[in-house]
Amino acid sequence: RLKILVNDVNMGLPKSLNKGIGQSSGEIIVRADDDDFPEATRLQKISEFFDAHEDFDLVFSYAKGVDVDTGASWDIQGPTDDVAIKQKLLQRNFIVHSSLAFRRSSLEPLDFYDPTFLYAQDYDLYLRSIRAGLVFGCIPENLVTRRYHKGATTVVRRKRQIMHSFAARLIHLGQDKTQEPMPWKTILEYAKLLIIPDWARELRRKLSYGK
Repeated sequence: RLKILVNDVNMGLPKSLNKGIGQSSGEIIVRADDDDFPEATRLQKISEFFDAHEDFDLVFSYAKGVDVDTGASWDIQGPTDDVAIKQKLLQRNFIVHSSLAFRRSSLEPLDFYDPTFLYAQDYDLYLRSIRAGLVFGCIPENLVTRRYHKGATTVVRRKRQIMHSFAARLIHLGQDKTQEPMPWKTILEYAKLLIIPDWARELRRKLSYGK
């Protein structure tokens, strides 16, 4: 039942994710990252959620953030109902990717992850799911511990993450016909993210994630 896939060359994360999904046989796809640790009950909680909510397409959980260098920890939370989740995602990506699970049949029409997004492929997926009318849900428990350290992708390649996230937002604004596009607001927002120094960003994240 366990398949280990090895790439002969570096395909990039989106293609590797799609390759893994293509080799799987289940309806529920569960994400995991090598830097993060799931709780022992995570799969059980996800299974129970989807069994109880047949109309939900994507679900994430709360997570715990841990700074490996200092030992500091904080809760990473967000809205729990579909409308509020989507409203928050239109402001920023607050979902820890390794806390995500989704129905294969729901995201298959979207071709899962877009290979052009070498970074922020999760945010692009969420925004495309919003445009497709998919339903989001949340398990309000810390089912994943996300580790932050100097070698983590989110730290080392922060600016690339921001630029790909910026591109995903601009594409969404251009294709979402339900709201008035405001590209200048988004441009200014991401310009501020690029200007903010790393230490200030880390402090803001720790202060705001629990809200």
